[in-house]
Amino acid sequence: MEIVVHIGPHRTGTTSLQELLDESRLKLIDYGIYYPKDVIDSKAHHVLAWACQHRNMGLIGHSNEIRSCNSILKDWLNEAQDEKCGTLLMSSEEFAKLRTADWKSLVESCGKGHHWTLVAAFRSPDEIAQSTYAQLLRSGLTQDFDELAEGFKRGVQNFYDFYDEFVTIADWCDSSLIQYSRLTDVFQIEMCETLLGVKLGRLVTGRSPNKRLSVRPNINISKLLLEFNRHNFPNFKIDLKTFQFSQEFEDGQSAAVVQIAEFEESLSKADLYDIAI
Repeated sequence: MEIVVHIGPHRTGTTSLQELLDESRLKLIDYGIYYPKDVIDSKAHHVLAWACQHRNMGLIGHSNEIRSCNSILKDWLNEAQDEKCGTLLMSSEEFAKLRTADWKSLVESCGKGHHWTLVAAFRSPDEIAQSTYAQLLRSGLTQDFDELAEGFKRGVQNFYDFYDEFVTIADWCDSSLIQYSRLTDVFQIEMCETLLGVKLGRLVTGRSPNKRLSVRPNINISKLLLEFNRHNFPNFKIDLKTFQFSQEFEDGQSAAVVQIAEFEESLSKADLYDIAI
């Protein structure tokens, strides 16, 4: 059995890729690729990564029993065989948190006779730090970017350092590192071609276009985003000083709207209706 694992890391288009693969689940089976559907997270496979780290997430509505990575992986391999698939495909950015002992345990748990391939995306630590901070802002974070940036960047760099060293010495797997791009369609095609093969990768991405907000190039996206946050999360103060935001058109071409916006308190009085859409 071929076992292909997309391991992220976070803030490299993982969610949109997982949604695309989930939407294409039946088509993938027709081509011999099984993308498991888990009861906890039907679009990704965090539960296996958590099991490898012996983490009990205690999710509401689900059993608190910790399943072993052995039992989870064997179940998915059996399901793949039942569907007559020769490839098991998994995706979770939580796999990026695994270390050598975790991978060793996971590989040994499914026995011999399987060929593994690990696929990750490379995005600069600076960009991931900015993207992570922006995501946390939308969840109510009020700390200043400078207080958190170095920790974000150090964590990302530690992962890439580990990945480079790990795949060099791991004789049980092949590996790929794909350059992340803000041109979402281009990046997803390249990622899917790596995970699924060129023909199927283009077939899947071509029939499952991403849904995006379509705007004209002269729109102040950062201002629009700020107003969205203020209207939806009015009880917290945005401390972000600078923030990079990229927007794309429906046709997948770059809208060339990469703005470095200063989030000053005066923007809180901005009139949303003054923003042309």
